[in-house]
Amino acid sequence: IFQESDKINLKIENLNRISDNSTREKERTNLEEIVNIAISEMIMNKVIDTSRITVEKDLNTEGCYIAINKAKLIEALENLIRNSCEAIEGSGTISISSFYNTDSITLLIKDTGKGIKREIVKSVMNPFFTTKEHRKAMGIGLTIAQKIINSHNGKLILESEENIGTTARIIFYI
Repeated sequence: IFQESDKINLKIENLNRISDNSTREKERTNLEEIVNIAISEMIMNKVIDTSRITVEKDLNTEGCYIAINKAKLIEALENLIRNSCEAIEGSGTISISSFYNTDSITLLIKDTGKGIKREIVKSVMNPFFTTKEHRKAMGIGLTIAQKIINSHNGKLILESEENIGTTARIIFYI
């Protein structure tokens, strides 16, 4: 009973996080800073296993600032990077790159993981949809990331090829 109660409480907490579109405490920040913080935290917390996963960065948005809630955007990036880590079986690479033009800043998070089957790519951002064992995942990481990115005048697009990898394309309109 206690175990089921804990599961219900966790689901309620996660539903509250999904519905929280708040963008309080926005401040002008360079996207590179947010990426570096997210990667550092994930390495420190051993989410990124550096003995088998290489992280490559090619960030070209120096001097480009956007108004964001740092904590929220770090959470979104960590959800996306965590999915990349979990998709990589054995050794692999996560490449994070960025570029900008006159009306947007684009961030790409690309992995060499197992990819997502074509027929379910559009479903993976639905709440509680998961391809993982149900005890290991709630199926809300991508939903949360998408909500956070949308609340920052952005858009999340997933592109995937089975057995090749996945790219999360994040576009922030400025």
